[in-house]
Amino acid sequence: MSLKRKVRKSRNDKSRAAMAGEEIVKVSKALSDENRYEILRMITQTKEKGCFEITENSPLSQPTVSYHLKILTDANLINCRKEGQRSYFSINREVFEKYIKAIQKELLS
Repeated sequence: MSLKRKVRKSRNDKSRAAMAGEEIVKVSKALSDENRYEILRMITQTKEKGCFEITENSPLSQPTVSYHLKILTDANLINCRKEGQRSYFSINREVFEKYIKAIQKELLS
């Protein structure tokens, strides 16, 4: 098995693993801001949404929207796809599912 295959396999194993406490806190902090929550709601209304569309539909300035998108991206709540100078965002459903399961396990069991 080549080194690339081993790396891919370990990444896949990690993404399937349960969410660690540190990750739970990072996601919770990202979700705790009302502006980020509203941005997430905008993104979930379509398959993917461009930064320019989010800015047009938000009372926030473009730099502020970019700041919040970076926090959401760093928490792996959203995926970013670049097309030239434009960025398009979509929800990372796998992370949301892991987060919900982790919260249920940690707090409700």
